[in-house]
Order: sequence, then C-alpha cells, then structure tokens
Amino acid sequence: MIDKIISYINNKKLIKNKIKKISAFPLEISFIMNFECNYNCTYCFAYKPKDKSEYRQHKSEEWTNRFLDIYRKYGKCRLVLTGGEPLFYKDSIDFVIKMTQYHFVSLGTNLFRDIDLIQEIISKSNHENLFITASFHPERAKIEEFVTKMKLLQNSGIKCDSTLVLYPPYLKDIDHYSNEFKSNNIPIYFFPYVGSYENRKYPENYTENELKICKKYSNAAWDKSEKEKFELPKTKNMRCFAGVKTISIYPNGDVKRCISNKKTMGNIFDKNFELFDKPRPCELDFCDCQMYWKYHLKI
Repeated sequence: MIDKIISYINNKKLIKNKIKKISAFPLEISFIMNFECNYNCTYCFAYKPKDKSEYRQHKSEEWTNRFLDIYRKYGKCRLVLTGGEPLFYKDSIDFVIKMTQYHFVSLGTNLFRDIDLIQEIISKSNHENLFITASFHPERAKIEEFVTKMKLLQNSGIKCDSTLVLYPPYLKDIDHYSNEFKSNNIPIYFFPYVGSYENRKYPENYTENELKICKKYSNAAWDKSEKEKFELPKTKNMRCFAGVKTISIYPNGDVKRCISNKKTMGNIFDKNFELFDKPRPCELDFCDCQMYWKYHLKI
C-alpha cells in the first residue's frame, strides 16, 4: 500500500514537471501551405487536390498578415512549412522571408526554384530563424543542380539538410547519390520506401540485396526476419497539449489540434479563433504523429 502511495505521489510530481516543461514551449504550428506540387513522384503518398476547390484560397500576403497577428498574440512560434510543395506559388518566397523576421521557420521543399529565387531567400531572410530540409527526387531533379543549390544555402550560413526515399529503382544509383552529397559535406538522410512496387508491398518486401543496400544507408530499414514489431502507442483519452501548444493549419485556413485529428477547431482567419485553454483527452485510439512523444501527458 505504501509503495502504491509513493508511486502515485512520484507520478503526480512527474506530470507536474512535464506540464511545466511543455508550457514553456513556443507555439508550434504545422502549416500545410498548399496541396499542389510541381512534381508527381511515382512513390508520393501525399494528399492530392481532388479539384480546384482545394487549391490555395489565400495569397501569401493574407497569410503574412495573419501570422503577424499570431506573433503579436503568442510571440515567436515554431513554424513548420509543408505541402504539397510550399514554394509552388512564387509569392510564397516573400512569405518565407517575412516569416523569418518573426518566427523560427522550418521549410520542407524539393528545392525546384531557380537559383535567383534561392539567392533571394538567402539575401533577405534571417538565417538564425531558418532551417531548410530539401528532398531530392532523382526522377524529377538532376543531382548536380540539386547539390549546387544545397551548397549555395550551406555557404550562405543557412542550416539545411536533405532527404531521399529508398525507392527500389533508385537503389542501383544510391552509392553515386550518397557520394555526391558526402563529397560536398551535405547531410543526407535516407528513408525506406512505404508503398507498392511491382506488386510487392514495401518496406516489408525489400529483397535481401535491397535490404542490404538500405541498411547501409538507413537505420530505419529493418530486417524483415525480426520478430519484434513497432506498435503505435495507445493514447485514447490521454491528456494532450495538441490544440494548446501545437496546431495544424490547412490551406483553407482550417485548424486541427494535430495532423492526425480529423476534427476542425475553427479557422485561423476567424478573428474569434482561440486555442484550447488546457490539455484535452486525445481522441485517437493510437497516436501516429510526433505529438505523442512531445505533448501527451504520459510518463
């Protein structure tokens, strides 16, 4: 009985400390700027617009003004820009530059824009508030041009890295790609392919040879003979700060408490929109986003 009481008291202290820690975090906003993308990669599983009604509805100037309101109300936020392709619309360049003056910006892009626009980002943005993750897609971009743009960013002092999907047809050239990045001191992270190829489901059905290549470059590529399976954490009714310290914003302005939740909290362009005032129970049986590790009150 005494042990249970001590355990209860210790857990209460741990939860109190975690609440204090989370409360000190800046507001984290995952902003899907648009669903449109200039690429149409064979292996892409990102959501695609069903019709023009799902195309971007607000210009960058409107978004800029709204995020300045957010800055005035909540202070400096961590702004994660995704898509589609966040730089699909040309005026998004101005938006990114402006946001680095107020928020910390993490930009995920395929870096398709011409050198002159990359130079504009370099010359006008606050480098201290900008991180760029650039995805390299061999079926759409040339390695030499991509590396040139990455070096340009690096040499300017902007923090950046790159990613590449271990799509089966790419594996024969993976050593070449890796050497190009390595010889230019550009960080590159490889991720297993998730999807189907030639009637095989991946990553479960990488061949032994494919798996050998994957393991060489990615710790995430697991041996299919391993018995242990990764299980998503059960989070139903667990209190979570999603909606309080983090939100996801969609191209039409709709706000959801996290990327996995289907319910809309409201619209960011509604002047009466408010964040939740306290953590609420998670509505998902299993949390499949990073929020679990950061914002759920699990000890």
